[in-house]
Amino acid sequence: MNRVKLICIDVDGTLINSRGLVGEADRLALKRAVDDLGIPVAIVSGRSKSALSTIRCQLDFETSFSSFNGLYVESGGEVLLNKPADPVLLGSLLPLIRTEGFVPVVFGLEEWYMEDPGYWYDMQRAICGREGHLGDLQTLLCGPSAPEVYKIVIKNRDPRLVTALVPRLEKMKSEGRLGDLIVVSSGPNIIEFIPNGGDKADTLDVLAAHFGVAMENVIAFGDYYNDVLMLRRAGIGVCMGNGVPEAISAADYVTLSNEECGISVALGRFVFGEG
Repeated sequence: MNRVKLICIDVDGTLINSRGLVGEADRLALKRAVDDLGIPVAIVSGRSKSALSTIRCQLDFETSFSSFNGLYVESGGEVLLNKPADPVLLGSLLPLIRTEGFVPVVFGLEEWYMEDPGYWYDMQRAICGREGHLGDLQTLLCGPSAPEVYKIVIKNRDPRLVTALVPRLEKMKSEGRLGDLIVVSSGPNIIEFIPNGGDKADTLDVLAAHFGVAMENVIAFGDYYNDVLMLRRAGIGVCMGNGVPEAISAADYVTLSNEECGISVALGRFVFGEG
């Protein structure tokens, strides 16, 4: 009997390559798992729902998905989990963000918000496939008509500044200065602030329960710091060859990189018994 009964996949650095595309070998292997073996596939990402739509449309089969590292989970049109953030708490971070010279982006389920156009606005528009909203974020988050939001992401083109800021933010968290928010680095230029409970590992619990699958029968793919707990939680944790050392250490198996369609290689080994 095939051990794998649920496939969970991170997006950036895992499912898509540097051009933002799903590799053909990966797409075919995943489709084979769905069509021939009836194994459900779930995309587990820090991206918003709208940003995931540009990825899901590249796959010619149905996928469940988790946005914001697990704060929103949906399968077959059914919302399995929805945990938005406190907008006022996110707004309280803005003075710190500005002092450190980072660019903030606030995410709703479908919409996204920034203060100024420019490099990061253009990047986010390309990722989401839609225009964002420009305006004062303090007014947006702390006003009487604040929208439902899930996280605030801060970005800087210098990865050294990101690396230097993360431990300081973690210290602030340990001192109780960030409320119930946790700090997650999801890329060399990105730091995310999300509510407690927003973790990809918890998404696996939600999806496994939904599909009636034991955790030992879940295979999960990832590459970055925010994938570490997910890789540990899954019955089979697979890290891409391009993964950070912490993700590699957390995994049961290291496959080829996202540029080399490493997902298809691991599925061949653990799902199709081909190696």
